[in-house]
Amino acid sequence: MYVDKKTQFTIPFGPDSHPWISQIPDLAYGQFGELLITPPSADPAKVYEAHNTYFIAQQQHINEKDLQLPAAGQQQKQAENQEKLHHYLLQQKEHFLGYQVVVNTDYSELFSAMNTMINNLGDPFTNGFCTVNSKPAERAVLDFYASVWRANWPAQRTGNPDSYWGYVLSMGSTEGNMYAMLSARDYLSGHRLVVDQNDHHLVKPKRRNSNPNYYKPIAFFSEDTHYSISKAIHAMGIPSFYDIGSEFYPNECPLGGDWPRQVPSEQASKEELYAGKLGSGCIDIGKLQLLVEFFAKKGHPILIILNYGTTFKGAYDDIPGVYKALKDIFIQYGLVNREVCFGDKDSDVDIRQGYWIHVDGALGASFMPFINMAMKTGKLNADNFFEHDLAFPEFDFSLPYIHSIVTSGHKFLGAPTPCGIYMSKQKYLATMNNPQYVGAPDSTLAGSRNGLAALTLWSMLGKTGYAELQARAIHSLTMTQTLYQRFSALAKMIKQRDGIDIWLHRSAFSLCILFRRTNPAITFKYSLCEAQEAVSIDGVKYNRHYVHLYCMWDRKQTTLDSLMIDLAQPGAFDKTAEIILSNSALG
Repeated sequence: MYVDKKTQFTIPFGPDSHPWISQIPDLAYGQFGELLITPPSADPAKVYEAHNTYFIAQQQHINEKDLQLPAAGQQQKQAENQEKLHHYLLQQKEHFLGYQVVVNTDYSELFSAMNTMINNLGDPFTNGFCTVNSKPAERAVLDFYASVWRANWPAQRTGNPDSYWGYVLSMGSTEGNMYAMLSARDYLSGHRLVVDQNDHHLVKPKRRNSNPNYYKPIAFFSEDTHYSISKAIHAMGIPSFYDIGSEFYPNECPLGGDWPRQVPSEQASKEELYAGKLGSGCIDIGKLQLLVEFFAKKGHPILIILNYGTTFKGAYDDIPGVYKALKDIFIQYGLVNREVCFGDKDSDVDIRQGYWIHVDGALGASFMPFINMAMKTGKLNADNFFEHDLAFPEFDFSLPYIHSIVTSGHKFLGAPTPCGIYMSKQKYLATMNNPQYVGAPDSTLAGSRNGLAALTLWSMLGKTGYAELQARAIHSLTMTQTLYQRFSALAKMIKQRDGIDIWLHRSAFSLCILFRRTNPAITFKYSLCEAQEAVSIDGVKYNRHYVHLYCMWDRKQTTLDSLMIDLAQPGAFDKTAEIILSNSALG
């Protein structure tokens, strides 16, 4: 592209808003005067502001141009604009409530590590040639949670296939969910496992049948499942029950009507709906059972994704209840101890389960084990915990049918950047590379992995231990229960004064409280998260806009008090947050 140096583009760019072309140095032009880079096709600041009209408050606090990077860099403006961004983050952190992350943490002891590239390249259990790694700290973190999750530890590559395998994620639980889908796909599709490659077979060989669906797994997950699961199964080429059902069995859904895109979640009773409540957010086990049986009968391996703290309601699926409902189906349709054949020889046959159960415990898996300890030892009891009589929602590797678990490090644990922990068992490890230049085998999704993530988790666990983690877990849960009681009193006042229902909802053991959408100023001030729920009452289907908050252990009482004062003001709740979608009562 030829651009004359004297040409004046009118698009302002950078902190000083000079024309973009005037800031391009000679080194970006070729010997014939041609521009070696592309100019903006539109004003980036205006484009990104247009993208964020619904989130205009942040745009008003941070000038897009102040953070743009001209060809010469920010130069003398760098410190000033960095301070503006830092001030904005501190302002939002002060009142942050809307997401299940901890924002008030101190990792200042790790500042010096920021000046070192830390790459946990490859498998965490082999140090490898890349010596600037934090793998010993990573292994300590993994062993810590292997014990808490009641897995077989330490991790042993040979001799103990039931021992755990896992790694610290560079992303959040999304990476762990993706890796779980990769592992489940390869395991259920009959790919060779690492234990096979090491000439280790789990049982004596047998023969198998030749059902065409034998190596075609199908995924099942609820409508309350995090959207990363949909991305993960798409990336790994795993169809959902909806994909297969709607394409090959369009009029055969065992639930009646059209195939749902996800397994339905539990619905609220009529009385609960009248009271403004929602369904629990837990997967509907009866409907899951019907859907799984339909495809198990056709010979498909079954991939089940269950939630241990759903994103918007903080609900816990009844994992033992799910397995109890599906166990006989697995047995009846040959999904227990089924044969996987690699060739014609007896030594080329392995025995595996025809199902995989993955637990997405992005929030709950990191702190609920400490609640379990408190309930089992009586530290949480009838005097201090009004959910003491509820059965604790089990989820970990003490359940022999659990194949994989993931949790996030930046939620309850409080890491300063997204990260997480993925864990499974050695006998399910299906992917392994041995790049010579790395010096370590690599079964991870990323290869090069953020060693600082492992270091921050190690630092946090080293500063706390079981007692402090349990104290934080108990504080989070009791804080939620107390705040919910305050919300209940507020809801009555708003109903009497303004005549509107704020649709207050909380699921059992959840750190999350849902309520009617607030006005934009309150939503922005407290970083409240918004979502929609469809509810049906007496034949009328409504679309409701909710927001939610999370009571994490770092929340300040002054912030909660400020929120309650703001919510008590007239106009705090959006009266237009509910619309009628359909009314079958009218015929």
